[in-house]
Amino acid sequence: MGKPLPLVVRERPPEYSDAYATERLFEDAPTSYWCSPTGPTFPLVLGFEVTAPEASIERVAFDTRIKGWLTSAAKLVAVEVPSDGYRGGWERLFEVELEQDMVQQVILAAPVTAQSLRLVIASNHGGQYAALARVQVIGSAIGVGEAMLPPGTPVTDGQRQGVVTASGYVVRWSDGQESFAPAGMVRFSAAAPATKGRRGRSTASS
Repeated sequence: MGKPLPLVVRERPPEYSDAYATERLFEDAPTSYWCSPTGPTFPLVLGFEVTAPEASIERVAFDTRIKGWLTSAAKLVAVEVPSDGYRGGWERLFEVELEQDMVQQVILAAPVTAQSLRLVIASNHGGQYAALARVQVIGSAIGVGEAMLPPGTPVTDGQRQGVVTASGYVVRWSDGQESFAPAGMVRFSAAAPATKGRRGRSTASS
């Protein structure tokens, strides 16, 4: 099972106001959401970047529970990642039709390695705004779901034993070798290379 990956906004769509900024999509609060001005012009593009390195995306979750404004919730949406085929291009991972007042997720057929992605909203459910309560990109990356180990912590890797040194990011083994990882965390193996998947399957829960 993957973990929610840390995201920042890289391409901002029209916003009703700062109170409904795109960053509201990352907040775990029932009354916060992103919302466009009245009469949005589709498609709307929301660009994101995963801030943890070596990100591998497994699924994407959408929350359309926007109380009082359900018909403004995003309906037909697509997720794209940078294409390997040409500079500046985008490859569509999937397109899905979202229901109103639900949490719905799309599971990729295979994990996709990408640091950037964008959400393209093609329509809503007929309301006068475009809105979305939450977006979660779920997968694996360096530091996501990994142990934060302070200096002096004993660690093991197979038959080897060592200790965390240098502010928590160098592991010094008894055989004199050192293993480096990002500051404050230790990982013993990198994720296997991911292959790009062009299709996904969606699941929903109320």
